[in-house]
Amino acid sequence: MSVNGLCNYTICVSNSLSGPLSPDLTECKQLQLLILAANNFSGEIPGEIWPELKNLAQLDLSSNEFTGTII
Repeated sequence: MSVNGLCNYTICVSNSLSGPLSPDLTECKQLQLLILAANNFSGEIPGEIWPELKNLAQLDLSSNEFTGTII
């Protein structure tokens, strides 16, 4: 998933997006809402993303295939 084009609010529900979440999400400093529910994302969620997304108020990663620990 490319972070190009992401803005303050990103909603991509049921789009058959797949693969791991990119650590490049840290470049989206102003991101406030990220909804990626009901896709085919997989793998671990990179822990280095969260400290960088200080403005993130709402996150929905439900109904994907993530593995590992949520920190």
